[in-house]
Amino acid sequence: MNRLEDRIKNYLAGNLSLIEDGLTLVKKEFPLGNADGADGVIDILARDGFGHYVVIEIKRSDQVARAALHELTKYTALLKSTMGVRPENIRALLLSTAWHELGVPFTEYCRVCEVPTQGYILYANEDGVVSDVKSFVPVELSEPLTISRQQGIFFLF
Repeated sequence: MNRLEDRIKNYLAGNLSLIEDGLTLVKKEFPLGNADGADGVIDILARDGFGHYVVIEIKRSDQVARAALHELTKYTALLKSTMGVRPENIRALLLSTAWHELGVPFTEYCRVCEVPTQGYILYANEDGVVSDVKSFVPVELSEPLTISRQQGIFFLF
C-alpha cells in the first residue's frame, strides 16, 4: 500500500466530518471475503446518520484510481452477499487526489450503479493531512457511455 494513501486514510478515519457530518467510523481497513475467493479490504467503513453503511475508498493518483470503480463494485457486492446488507442501506464514496483518469468512468458508474455513489476531490499534504474535501461534479457527457453486462471472448487462430 502506498504510504501517503495510508496517512490520508488514517487522518480521514479520525476526521470523518471533513467528508460528511454525521459519519461514524465502523472500522478502518474493514476486511471482506467469501468462499468464492473475491475478497478485499474497504479503506474506511462508516455509518451515516440514517444507519446506512458507507464504503469509503481512497485513491491518491491516476494510476491507482483506475482500480477504484472495480473495488467499489466488489465491496458493495460483498457487503450484500456476505453480510446480507440490502442495497438501499449502502452508499459509496470515492475520494481521490487525482481525477483526470477517473472523471468520465466515474460519471458513468454513478449513472448505472445500484447504490448511491459520490465522488470527492481530496487536498492533502505529504504528511497525509487533508486540508480540504470538495464534491466532484460528474462530467457532462454528450451521450452516456454504455456499460454492458454482456461480454464476448473471441478466439483468433
